[in-house]
Amino acid sequence: MLKKRKHLIKIMALFLLIIFGGNMKAKAATFCNIENSTPKKIGKYYFCSDNGVIYRMESPEGIRTAVATVSDGSCSGVTDGKLIYYGKVSRNWEMSIYQVDINGKNKKRLGKLSMDSIFLDCIIIKYI
Repeated sequence: MLKKRKHLIKIMALFLLIIFGGNMKAKAATFCNIENSTPKKIGKYYFCSDNGVIYRMESPEGIRTAVATVSDGSCSGVTDGKLIYYGKVSRNWEMSIYQVDINGKNKKRLGKLSMDSIFLDCIIIKYI
């Protein structure tokens, strides 16, 4: 079951790249499914992922503020420095895409995702 969930999250990552990747400039950092990932500067904040949570920080060594939680340690999301878009798989294997501001507030479900796609090991976070 865990393997199926990770596959679904990789599908969502590809969907996010297709939808949001074309509208943003080419500077890039990455959120991969890696524990204790190195913080990446996006806009005026640093972001990292750890065990299924996307964190925002004022500095690379700063206090972590959780802004989004995704399923089973597989972290996929894109941001423009103001909003974060990420995918989540529910308990009944339904994939959805969400939007949240960089403070972790104003969470909004944007819709469901299709199951048809390919594998993707990590997602590229593009920002303006």
